[in-house]
Amino acid sequence: MFFRTSSVVFMSLFFFQSGAQLNSKFQPAALGIHVGFNDFKNIEGNSNFQGFSNLKPAIAISYLSGVSHKCDIIGMIAGSMVNFTNKRGGNYGMGDNKLLLEVDVAVRAKLRTYPAILNPFIDAGIGGSIYDNHYGAFIPFGVGLQVKVNARAFVLLNAQYRMPLTQTEDHHFFYSAGVAGNIGKAKATKKKARQAIQMPSSGTLPPRDIDGDGILDSLDRCPIVPGFSKYNGCPIPDTDGDGINDENDSCTTVAGMLKYHGCPVPDRDLDKVNDEEDLCPDTVGLISNHGCPLMTDTLTKQVNTAAQNIFFITGSYHLSPASYPALDDVVRILYQHPVLKMDIEGHTDNIGSETANQLLSENRAMAVLDYLVRKGIDKERLHSTGYGASLPIGDNATKVGRSQNRRVVLIIKKGK
Repeated sequence: MFFRTSSVVFMSLFFFQSGAQLNSKFQPAALGIHVGFNDFKNIEGNSNFQGFSNLKPAIAISYLSGVSHKCDIIGMIAGSMVNFTNKRGGNYGMGDNKLLLEVDVAVRAKLRTYPAILNPFIDAGIGGSIYDNHYGAFIPFGVGLQVKVNARAFVLLNAQYRMPLTQTEDHHFFYSAGVAGNIGKAKATKKKARQAIQMPSSGTLPPRDIDGDGILDSLDRCPIVPGFSKYNGCPIPDTDGDGINDENDSCTTVAGMLKYHGCPVPDRDLDKVNDEEDLCPDTVGLISNHGCPLMTDTLTKQVNTAAQNIFFITGSYHLSPASYPALDDVVRILYQHPVLKMDIEGHTDNIGSETANQLLSENRAMAVLDYLVRKGIDKERLHSTGYGASLPIGDNATKVGRSQNRRVVLIIKKGK
């Protein structure tokens, strides 16, 4: 394909006189303002349509400019108040709406050239977000329609699916409708035919450089592809064929990704589950368990030992400082095993009324849960229950038995 194109250009040097003609125009630079909606319910994986009752409104501004007859670059900044979740299903907002700020840059491929009245397009690009000091990245792609209003203004309608690149993002749709106005003049392309080259009177042809890279064809190992002198007229090589040239590739012999400078996705704990798919990226685990280790008897014993060292100030549900080391051990275990969940049970002896004992056991279990949450454990992984004096393990008629019954039980289990 390229050789045929180059041949046509070369032959035109002999048969066309200099001149220029106006071709179709590019989209001029334009600014727009949009009303948008974030849709976190009708996401990938939902088998049933959830409706539009949970759409979160947003406002956005955009800048776009043409780069060819049917291709534009568009950038958008959008903000909305949402209760945001991450890719693992964790809730950052904890029930509160906070500002989600998203920025993306995309390429629009249009069906018709500017300034068509109705011009459908598809778009794809790269984007980033910030939510409550959490940064994320995503890939937006979608479809849209540009509707001409007059010579300078037009309406933009767009629907995008935003696929997360980081664990701090979540799958969602983004719909927008807005009005944009040109702030620049339409650019026009010109086709120029070159003057015919006059043959030297001696009848010999001058030295040639077909690809125009400044290296004569007689010295150019890639005479029809522009290149560099350090590579003998050829382009910068891409040894591993990953689309990243060797000068920008940190792993020239292994195919990788641009975001990792040409290297494969890293695997910090070397458990053969890459960090983007590993739920325990710093702990060696199993492929079948998403990169996390299986729950063991040793782990259960560690949790049970910690539970035996949880104490409260007498007659209350306030944790004694003596409990903190044991609870911190539980926090460490839950951090190292993010696929685990935990049930927290509170129990009392039979001294006092049944109602008072039930309330005390619930409050003590909740106090343990609150401590773990304050230390950074996702509340969705925890569940607390109070049983009062209904499940004794000792004889309430003795002091030792009552002491055994006043306890907190921690039960770990694998999350879904």
